[in-house]
Amino acid sequence: MDLSMSKIQVKEFIQGISSAIMPLVEKKNLPLKVDVDEDIVMYADADKLRQILVNLLGNAAKFTDKGGIGIRARVEAGRVHDHVIIEVKDTGIGMPHDALEHIFDPFRQVDGSSTREHAGTGLGLNICTKLVNLMGGKIEVESESGKGSTFTLTLNKDRRSRLRPTQDEWQKKVRDALLQETEVAEKAPEAKEKETRSILIVDDDPVVIRELKIIFKEKDYRISFALTGSEGLRRIRAEVPDLILLDLRMPGMDGFKVLEELQKSEEIKNVPVMIITAADLSKAEARALGKNVKGVITKGRIDKSALLGRIDDILHIARNGVRTGDQVVEKAEKKATGKGPAKILVAEDRPDNMTLIKETLRPTGYKVYTASNGKEAVETAKKEKPDLILMDMQMPVMSGFEATKHIREIEELEEVPIIGLTARAMKGNEEEVLAAGCSDYLSKPMMPKDLVEKVEAWLGK
Repeated sequence: MDLSMSKIQVKEFIQGISSAIMPLVEKKNLPLKVDVDEDIVMYADADKLRQILVNLLGNAAKFTDKGGIGIRARVEAGRVHDHVIIEVKDTGIGMPHDALEHIFDPFRQVDGSSTREHAGTGLGLNICTKLVNLMGGKIEVESESGKGSTFTLTLNKDRRSRLRPTQDEWQKKVRDALLQETEVAEKAPEAKEKETRSILIVDDDPVVIRELKIIFKEKDYRISFALTGSEGLRRIRAEVPDLILLDLRMPGMDGFKVLEELQKSEEIKNVPVMIITAADLSKAEARALGKNVKGVITKGRIDKSALLGRIDDILHIARNGVRTGDQVVEKAEKKATGKGPAKILVAEDRPDNMTLIKETLRPTGYKVYTASNGKEAVETAKKEKPDLILMDMQMPVMSGFEATKHIREIEELEEVPIIGLTARAMKGNEEEVLAAGCSDYLSKPMMPKDLVEKVEAWLGK
């Protein structure tokens, strides 16, 4: 028999079981008292624990005719493990002392006329014992004839030992290891040091740093890191990197403050920065990032190929001033019947995606307008008459599908190219995107060069 361990909010879990057993309790006009300490979280097999507690509460209701039933849960500290103690208590018929040692045996039930009045084989308690043992716990009983019984279930709160390192100790250990790795790497000679592009990672989470270092392993980048914003600034001023990967939310000096400090120095204010964040940016945060921010990486959703492609693209621009395929700028300036650069409307509700698209298009010379939902996209399209529209198909207020149909009803925009932006999960919905009136589509997350090539292809027609 296998275990399927999961996180259990104990109070909510027990309240749910109590509600399920309540009809049986109410049928006998008995009160059921639930007393569970707040904020107890444990890791156990939820299905098996539910089976155990339903059996114990069911027996309590079955063998109790007056008084009441109670279930209580609390945490008890142990030397190696903390324990969750769950007690099911009743004021029922109880059991004589000499019967207790056999109560958990299969097909055993206390003899006597009072117990014979209540149906049951006793098999349930034997199964409960096996399930408790499987989870590494124990079940005990105290009882007295005519006064009731108390079944006590003891389970480990967490499989992890209390003797394990604390989170702070573990992080310090990882940080020390990372520091040692970096010191060794910095002392090792590099044959191509002058040609190697340098990337500085500024993040207080060693796990994120390690993940990024693994991703960059196949590339010929020179990687360094800083665990605080102030340390990051010191490293940047000592040796200006080609690219900075910056966590926005750090204790002490956060990423926003680092960006602010970068802008105070002519030598470092234009260093390209990619943001690392665990949460989506608000519109206000995205607007405050500055022109040197070239993209956003979301922790836990890092697409290796897209990230490496974007970094290659940024480092190429930083070195040469323009991106591969520089004819894009020339085409943009020739477009729109000689009235200046071509106009592109970007409709996208996620600030991180919007930042990526805008920064990808910024060096090309196009004039970019933005909308954060389908309704804004329609209104902006009517007003600005763009030469091309990049349309996210899944947006609030009005979807990209609906917005595209509305735009196609505007006479001046009947022929404007609309490129639908769809998530990879929507692959197979291309027909739906084209049927809505889009001229073409791109799957997200997109490579910057794919976006530029697609835009160039349509504006070059």
